[in-house]
Amino acid sequence: AEAVTRPRAASEILAPLDEHDVINAARTLIEEHGVGSIAVCTLHAYRNPAHEARIAEIIRQRWPKVSVSVSSEIVREYREYERTATTVVNAYVKPIFQRYIEGLETALARDGFKGSFYITRSGGGALPARDAIANPIHTVFSGPAGGIIGATRLAAELERPNLIAVDVGGTSTDACVIHQGRPSVSYEARLERLPLMIPTYDIASIGAGGGSIARVEGRLLKVGPQSAGATPGPICYGRGGTEPTLSDAALALGYLSSDGFLGGEMQLKEAEALAGLDAKVARPLGMSVTDAARGIYDVLIAKTVAAIRVITVERGLDPRD
Repeated sequence: AEAVTRPRAASEILAPLDEHDVINAARTLIEEHGVGSIAVCTLHAYRNPAHEARIAEIIRQRWPKVSVSVSSEIVREYREYERTATTVVNAYVKPIFQRYIEGLETALARDGFKGSFYITRSGGGALPARDAIANPIHTVFSGPAGGIIGATRLAAELERPNLIAVDVGGTSTDACVIHQGRPSVSYEARLERLPLMIPTYDIASIGAGGGSIARVEGRLLKVGPQSAGATPGPICYGRGGTEPTLSDAALALGYLSSDGFLGGEMQLKEAEALAGLDAKVARPLGMSVTDAARGIYDVLIAKTVAAIRVITVERGLDPRD
């Protein structure tokens, strides 16, 4: 950005935008390197976004199929690195998100859906799907946000304004505090070690969920962050999975029912799950399958406690409340 434009912090323009340089830079990225999505971030655009807007206009006019993300359209705040990182993540997910939403819209229309289509925001509330396509960065934590919104409603129904919500998914576990009837909110998040300047719920995440793979490394039992995913999934799903997971341990301990899973719609493969736990965890550690399964759960619990400590004790809150 410095090669083509330089506004001062107070927003007056120090050097005019060199549109020739913009075109050359974009041509190199798009035509030589095959870039399909571009992030535009200039110095002090939070005060004066004129140059960013013109750069985006030039790229969109000459290369209409290229996705463009503009920092001043996403977050109008100072702190250049964080603003750039947020814009880059938006540029990374935007084409994928657009294809997904457009495909979902087509499927909904084909099935006769005539209602309004909204996407949950990371910090609560919702966006029309078409608006979410422009800046999908505001939806990246929408999954955990949905769980927190539900838990907040539950807190009100139970008349218990102070709760700790724990959302165990397939690959991760997310924890959030509901304090005095409201979930804790943060105005900066992190994704893959990158800072994001977006409003979001104050969530502590760990890389362990129902599909997290248990393995032995040097006589140490580890759970996650690798996951069996939905395909092939845990061994007990019977879809070709060969690595024991938290779900297989849950079945071995009786927390899941082989006959009652999904209300009885899906039969879990208990014998295969036990055999996998035995071969991959129990025998390498010289213990029974039950003790191995219990060890997997102990690892998950220890990780979950650590996450809850971050959002309670480290925030000056007592979990016992």
